[in-house]
Amino acid sequence: MRFDEEPRSAAALPGPMAFTQSTAMPKFVSSGFSLSLPLATALLLAATGAHAHSPRLKCQADGSTHIQCEGGFSDGSDAQGVEIIVMSYEDKTLWKGTLDAQSRVRFERPKQDFFVRFDAGEGHSLEVDHGDIR
Repeated sequence: MRFDEEPRSAAALPGPMAFTQSTAMPKFVSSGFSLSLPLATALLLAATGAHAHSPRLKCQADGSTHIQCEGGFSDGSDAQGVEIIVMSYEDKTLWKGTLDAQSRVRFERPKQDFFVRFDAGEGHSLEVDHGDIR
């Protein structure tokens, strides 16, 4: 383009993708298919959110000598078979087990400070500190 020429509009640009000009929401046009930006965003969020669920673990005292924990996921699914590890703050494993068919586990309360780790794999783990167990 020379300095004395008028610039071309975005819709007149060559190539398979061009942006249409509109007073409404922006649209992306490619090979005759049009999709509004809010609709594209909603579809993307729905697709990624359909499989997202976060772990849940509630631990409470079961008498004065035991702890009972119940696990699950935010989408309501159970956590049967998920590994539960009771650890000291010195990284020593004090107890290890898995959640039963009711997504529960019961263990003897350690005499030292500890935390309970729910470990269902990458992105699906959490810890409960002994001070939060009542």
